[in-house]
Amino acid sequence: MFKTRVLIHLSICWCFFWECFFCSKTTTPSSKEVIFKMIKSIQDLERLKYSLKIVERGKKGFNHYESSVKLNRKPRKIYLYIKGIELLWVAGWNNNKAYVKPNSFPYVNLSLDPFRLFNASRSTSHFKRNGS
Repeated sequence: MFKTRVLIHLSICWCFFWECFFCSKTTTPSSKEVIFKMIKSIQDLERLKYSLKIVERGKKGFNHYESSVKLNRKPRKIYLYIKGIELLWVAGWNNNKAYVKPNSFPYVNLSLDPFRLFNASRSTSHFKRNGS
């Protein structure tokens, strides 16, 4: 009984090694194939989560910053956490405004429009351009 088990295990191992080493032919992919596979995998990405840690040297020493980000593609959702401040933006929710929990005064959650803030800062001018 012991000999038959040993023979079965040896034959299975022999078949496995035979197939792995002698039957498989590996080819090196070209750089074009690697780039196309990389682009395809990026396009197929649905979720992304990362933490970012920054150490910056300033006048008074080193400054440490840390943030974490979560991103979904469909439906588009962005969650951002920086030093206690939390931001949540979901496409089509809350009138497309970002929901912000400031974790400081005022202790209320804010709904801010990230697109309007960007456009307003570019279009506002204190001086007239035509010189009058």
